[in-house]
Amino acid sequence: HGPTPTPELEARMTKTGSAIYHAFELLQTAEQNIEEGQQQMNSKTLLQSASSNLATGEAVLQKAAKELADNTRSKNDITSSFLNSADPLGAPPEPPHSWGQIDNMERRASSKVKFLQSRSKELRSTLREAGVSLVSVASSDKVQTVGDSLNKKEEDALVDFVSTYESH
Repeated sequence: HGPTPTPELEARMTKTGSAIYHAFELLQTAEQNIEEGQQQMNSKTLLQSASSNLATGEAVLQKAAKELADNTRSKNDITSSFLNSADPLGAPPEPPHSWGQIDNMERRASSKVKFLQSRSKELRSTLREAGVSLVSVASSDKVQTVGDSLNKKEEDALVDFVSTYESH
């Protein structure tokens, strides 16, 4: 058997793996928002709510994609450090099984980012064709650099959504 990672590299990879998983959870939240926006668009009755859900979904998607990209770089740096630390004439290094699981999660998350970007673009186009004014993600993104601000935004979106029901 070849060498295994140092405890420091192992700890860094564990932290990075947790961050990648968190990005995946954010992607699931983005998917729910975009899916809800798509359903509202299909119902043809809640078009402005669909726009709001799309904006929220896109903002969460941007945050998740950035987290994923940052942590993918970190994962790659850790893996390179580990592989480069091995004796070139010795047995090949053996990353732990958990590192393979982190690689798999990162690949699933990357695929989900691409899928959601495509779905988001389609919904944005469909809403635009329907004449719905679209909430700008760029303007809402500045508010969402902190998790609490994101939760406040989601809460505000829910209040707006409920308000549209109460007004009918």
